[in-house]
Amino acid sequence: MALGCVLVVVRGEPLQAECLASSLKVIHHLWSLMCANQVQVHPSLQGTLRLLLSISATLIKNLEPHVVSQVFSCLSGLHLQQCPDDLVLAALEFLASMGKVFIPTHIQSQVLPSLSSLFSTLLAHESWLICQHALEAFAIFAEVTNHEEVISQSLTSEETKNKVVNFLSKTISAQEAEKARVERMRVEASTIERHSERLETEQKTPVQTPAVEEPLAKRARQETSKDEEYERYLQAAESALKALQAIDAPSTASSPPQWVTARLQALQTLISQIGTSTTNTL
Repeated sequence: MALGCVLVVVRGEPLQAECLASSLKVIHHLWSLMCANQVQVHPSLQGTLRLLLSISATLIKNLEPHVVSQVFSCLSGLHLQQCPDDLVLAALEFLASMGKVFIPTHIQSQVLPSLSSLFSTLLAHESWLICQHALEAFAIFAEVTNHEEVISQSLTSEETKNKVVNFLSKTISAQEAEKARVERMRVEASTIERHSERLETEQKTPVQTPAVEEPLAKRARQETSKDEEYERYLQAAESALKALQAIDAPSTASSPPQWVTARLQALQTLISQIGTSTTNTL
């Protein structure tokens, strides 16, 4: 939830220096904790990564070079074909934003090959919806980047080259067979339905930002699935509140927007209700 607030803020009016510095401090710290292996198997961490990617895309010109390296290290370690669509779309948003910056020489050997590889993978994605967004992101990147070599290195097959050329020239593909069209529409409808269900679930969940702290040591006793669920969401709440506290630190000159107080009061009420409900069930 705290990262969601950060995303809203950074996408709004130009940030004051103090607010920008606080936001970057949180983002830089969270990127240092991201591990591709853990993200791949934990949906909660995938939600955190999605928000981090969107925030980082907005603040791309302010990211430290070592953080950019951490982003690509994380993305390159993921099996994007197996990741949720909303996470892949956030990754594409970040890749497109890389066209706005010149990548420092000392990290080019790591970042440029990863950037080309990620574009190549996503341009060949099996999902028509993801592939279309990949074409749009690649076009945005290619239009403004100073690293032209990435463009050619991303087009690793004739099929991908033709896709990009047709997209840029607005060429309409050959008439699709009726059976293929029906199957494609069925797959797309299923993808959109899953995405909508995920959004509805997130809106109903009190805490959306998962834990990003380093994994705790294994407990001696065997926890039940319900114990683990409580533990996971409580860690998520603690992490989100700590991130929010860092943004609203005393050293920050600017005061938070008025609506923040109302949201915090609503959260306080919700926590009290949860506490009362838990006490009654014991």
